[in-house]
Amino acid sequence: AGCSYQATWHKSHCCNGCAAGKGHGPACDRKEQPETNAQEAKEVAPTRFSFPVMVEDGRKLCIHWQQGDSIEEVATRFAMEHGFGPEQLPDIVGFMAHVERSTQQESKQSSMREKTEAEDPIEAQISQIKDMGFAGVPDDVLRGIIMDCGGDVQQVVDMLMMYQ
Repeated sequence: AGCSYQATWHKSHCCNGCAAGKGHGPACDRKEQPETNAQEAKEVAPTRFSFPVMVEDGRKLCIHWQQGDSIEEVATRFAMEHGFGPEQLPDIVGFMAHVERSTQQESKQSSMREKTEAEDPIEAQISQIKDMGFAGVPDDVLRGIIMDCGGDVQQVVDMLMMYQ
């Protein structure tokens, strides 16, 4: 395990003693690592896309790219590598753009749902119950049952199972 002190003057360690594995030396500044916010520290990797492409001639290909790549460049490279004509390029670009838009919309909806659930715990319970197979039950009905059951999701599910 590494030490918790910052490298201030030494290239890679807090001091020569620590670098040699002998404990902290007299020249060690013993300056603690700065605390980081967990949200800031967590790096978000770009979304990677990979889709099968079935070609009329029987070939089974796959197109790959990641969020932030130039869709036009990826599509052009894919078309050239696999012998597609320039007339097919707009279809490839259109498909890739559609996938990226769909992913962004899904991400926004998920963020909004998480925010709503954080503000209203009953919304989280409604989501949970719907995910358990009760998607057809209206939200207002579920809200009432949840309140009647004191927020006990298992009790709500048991009640819904009795009346199905």
